[in-house]
Amino acid sequence: MIGTIRAALKSITDGEINISAYDTAWVALVRNTDGDDPQFPLCIDWIIRNQLADGSWGDKEYFLVQDRIINTLACIIALKSWNIHHDKYKKGMLFIHENLRRLTEEDEDWMLIGFEITFPALLEIAKNLGLNLPFDEPALQMIYAKREQKLSRHWTREGLPATRDCPLNDIDDTAMGFRLLRLHGYRVSPGVFKHFEKNDGEFVCYHGQSNRSVTATYNLYRAAQVAFPGEDELQRASSYSHTFLEERRASGKLNDKWVIAKDLPGEVGYVLNFPWKVSLPRIETRMYLEQYGGSDDVWIGKVLYRMSLVSNDQFLGLAKADFSNFQRCCRLEWQSLKKGHDDRMEKDLQCALREIINQAIDDNASFDLHEVVRYKKYLAVKQT
Repeated sequence: MIGTIRAALKSITDGEINISAYDTAWVALVRNTDGDDPQFPLCIDWIIRNQLADGSWGDKEYFLVQDRIINTLACIIALKSWNIHHDKYKKGMLFIHENLRRLTEEDEDWMLIGFEITFPALLEIAKNLGLNLPFDEPALQMIYAKREQKLSRHWTREGLPATRDCPLNDIDDTAMGFRLLRLHGYRVSPGVFKHFEKNDGEFVCYHGQSNRSVTATYNLYRAAQVAFPGEDELQRASSYSHTFLEERRASGKLNDKWVIAKDLPGEVGYVLNFPWKVSLPRIETRMYLEQYGGSDDVWIGKVLYRMSLVSNDQFLGLAKADFSNFQRCCRLEWQSLKKGHDDRMEKDLQCALREIINQAIDDNASFDLHEVVRYKKYLAVKQT
């Protein structure tokens, strides 16, 4: 197991995610140099082989309407563009007609990243292809409004981005990086968090965000706990994030905009109940073993996706094995300490009894000689 995980960690580079129907559909639209056939016919084959039973495309193990809708629309656009597999095209269209109105029914915290930008772009392509869709559906009008709101904002470039080549810095990755660097002795300035603080005291994941993130605020709260005296930025960050997380916990609204995790409420509850200064590392580890979902964790991007090199069952298995081994070592150490303690207590008792008997003999006290002899034999046996 360790060898497998070591090899996986060495191969991570920029990461790995599962195949996306949305991205595959875009590649399937590319024409060859003659312009008559797909440049990548295997993408068409993949689309055909991976339509789900209800006519949609997307994550087959987790149903999120936005994910299924955008993946399905992308795939039927690809099929319509090449005028192939009409049966699968019709099943996909039927799914969209039946579920389009549900777009506004889902938790806003689980809205796909950039959905208000990418989905309207697909709708424009669908309209140009003549797809029979209810373009005046109220749910779509709400998405268009969110698109206009987002496009009117601008971004800042201070802090740490999610990936090496990403130009957008966010408070989530900045907070995690800050905390790790500080805990390992590096000098890092808390002034970086000023770039994510608004005039009203709110800390945002990035300027222009449409809704707030539980996990980003959770990581901000953890980062704020490693503050030194006089670091006002972290004091404000701690106050804001603690209040936000407590309010979300009280209302039961602990879904996140980035990930559908196994036990996010448990993670938030632990960090609120046991701040870093009073948290015991092994207890914290034990809690994470319960909260880490392994391969069941689903990430929210343009569509739902999974990161096998980040969330996988091998990591979970190794963590459990490591924890069990640590517990075994603790039990062995305790047994050794207990045995040493018991042996010491027995020796002390023997010495005390010897002194009592010897003192009694010296004082010519009345003793049953047979009892004294029996006890001396007992001591002789114990010493061999």
